[in-house]
Order: sequence, then structure tokens, then C-alpha cells
Amino acid sequence: MSAEETKTVDVAIKTIQEHLDKEARNRSLPVLKPRELCPIQKVRLVNDLASVLEGDDGRSRVFGIRVPSAVSNLFGSIRRLI
Repeated sequence: MSAEETKTVDVAIKTIQEHLDKEARNRSLPVLKPRELCPIQKVRLVNDLASVLEGDDGRSRVFGIRVPSAVSNLFGSIRRLI
């Protein structure tokens, strides 16, 4: 894994953790699993992850591999929902 990919993964993990921590605080819970996020928080999490994983050319990338257009379209649809 390249340094850039490692940085992207670290940012993605930090993004996920921030969403989990925020929702846990809102519910006064010590720990929260991703599937326990409320629907809006799930959408926001996916939107933020899409931003982290988006390449310079505007196409979503994961480990240097272009994400299929269906996934890119899904990210776009989710962004329009919020």
C-alpha cells in the first residue's frame, strides 16, 4: 500500500469514528456500532466517505482502483438526499 493510500485509509477510518462518536454522544452511549447509526447519520457517513475516497478527477477511487460507476452514482444519489 502506498503512503497516499495509507493516508486515505486513515482519513476514512477517522471519518467513520467521528460519526460513531457523535451519534454515541447524542444517545449518551459509550460505544456504537456502524449499523446502529440512525438513518440520517448513515447517509452523512457515506457522503463523507465518498468525499474522502474521491479522486482528483472527480471519480471515486479505492486503493487506486476506479469504483464502478454504479457505486459512484450511488454516492451522488446519497449526496442529493442530504
